[in-house]
Amino acid sequence: MYNSVIIPTYKKETRLLLALQSFLVQDYPPEKYEIIIVAKEPSETIRKAIVSARRKLDIKLIIQKGTGRANARNEGIRRASGEVIVFTDDDLLLSSNFISQHVDSHQDKNVVSLGKVFQVYLSCLDKVELKEIFKRLPSIAREDIYFKTVRKAFSFENNSIPWIGFGTNNVSLRKDALIKIGLFDEDFIGWGQDNIELGYRLYKRGYRFTYNPLACNYHLAHPRNKENLLKDITRNLEIFYKKQPETPVKLYRDFIFGKISLEYFNNSIAKGADSDLDRGKIFYREYIKLLQWVSSNEIVA
Repeated sequence: MYNSVIIPTYKKETRLLLALQSFLVQDYPPEKYEIIIVAKEPSETIRKAIVSARRKLDIKLIIQKGTGRANARNEGIRRASGEVIVFTDDDLLLSSNFISQHVDSHQDKNVVSLGKVFQVYLSCLDKVELKEIFKRLPSIAREDIYFKTVRKAFSFENNSIPWIGFGTNNVSLRKDALIKIGLFDEDFIGWGQDNIELGYRLYKRGYRFTYNPLACNYHLAHPRNKENLLKDITRNLEIFYKKQPETPVKLYRDFIFGKISLEYFNNSIAKGADSDLDRGKIFYREYIKLLQWVSSNEIVA
C-alpha cells in the first residue's frame, strides 16, 4: 500500500527543515510513501532542501495557487498518489514510527486514526540539531493541552464526540474517504475549525475514529497573536454552526469557551438531551477556556 504525507507550509523555514529531517529516521520504507509539501511562497532555502531530500525521499513541492490552510490541504489531496493520507504540519517533528503506526491503523477502510501531539518549547532552533532535540525530548516535551483533553473522550464507555480530535497536525485516513466527503471546506478564514468540521462530516457518515498514542509527533511551539487567534476561532465557530446548525456543534462551541466540560458534552450527545445532567459536578473542568491553550506562548531555552 502506497501512502502520502501532506504538509502545508507558510513562512516557517527553520521548523520545516527540522521536520523534513525527521522523515530520514522513519522505520517505514521510504519507497512506500511520498511527502507532499504545499507552499504559498517557498524560499530558495526550502527549494534547495527539497531537492537535496529527494536523494532519499519521494518528495514533491506544490506551489499553492489559492489561499488558506484548507485550500493548501485540498491541493495536496488532489495531487496525492497514496491510498492513505497522513496529515502533519510544517512545525512538527515526527517520532521514528510515526508513519508506520498510522499506516498500520488502516487495515479497515473506514477508519480515521488520530495520533498523540506533544509541545516542545525551544529557542534558537536554527542552531540546534535534530539529534540533540530528540535527546532532550523526554525532559522537554509536554502533551498538548487541547489534544490531551479531547483524547480523553476515547476512555469513555461511549465516545460520542471523537470528531473534536480531528486535528490536521496528526491524523490519517484513506484518500477515497476525503474525496467522498468533499474535502476541506475553504469558506473558513484564518486559523481553525476547517479540520473539526471535516471530522464532524466524517463521523456523521459513519467513519470509525481510533486513537493511537504510539503515532506521536512534537510541535515546535512558537508565539501566537492571541487576539487574532481568538478572533479567528470565534468567527470560524460561527461559520461552523451556520453550516451545521445542530446540537453537537452548538455544544462543541460551548465546550471550547469553557461553558461545559468534556464529560457534559459527551454525555449530552450520548443521551440525546442534556436536561438531566449537572454541569457543576463534572470532574474534568481543568480545561476551562481555550485561552489556556492559545496563550501558551512560553519559549524555553
